Amino acid sequence: VGAWLRRANPSHFRKRFLASYDSQVAGVPHDLVFLLKGFSGDELSHARRELRRRYSQSMFVEVDDAGFDISAYRRAAKQIDQEIVVFLNSHSEIQADDWLVKLVHPFTTRPDAGVVGATSSWEQLDANTPFPNKHVRTNGFAIRRADFLAVDSGLLDSKLACNQFEAGPRSMTRQLIER
Repeated sequence: VGAWLRRANPSHFRKRFLASYDSQVAGVPHDLVFLLKGFSGDELSHARRELRRRYSQSMFVEVDDAGFDISAYRRAAKQIDQEIVVFLNSHSEIQADDWLVKLVHPFTTRPDAGVVGATSSWEQLDANTPFPNKHVRTNGFAIRRADFLAVDSGLLDSKLACNQFEAGPRSMTRQLIER
């Protein structure tokens, strides 16, 4: 499980996410990896120390604050050695016990499972994505690491590019369905 904690986001998002992680049973053993985005120097040391005190077995991936959440997830996926990765952004709030079981179970029962989302949408971005434009939201999702890295993400150099990755005509969901 990769939890994206961005230094630039207000601390109440981080606190809410951690409280929800603590209060809900995951349901399966897992490695907890904190993706620390934009932390440096003393703030990075402090964040690592506090998280390690609270989650002694946690691991860390550190990236600068360049880019958006998807580009940070991709950089982290290159460093994580797990078959299935789950990414939750810093605005996520876990709301149910066995939340992780629900996200990873399809991968254990269906070899053709591509991605499992905590949320999804039918959002129409533009004329190239007519309604209903079914896609998994990237605020919280599970995917095989190899599949995530194989998806053509494009440059991810703007918010629009990230929206296209999530819901555009060549979205992650559409690419996985094509496979």
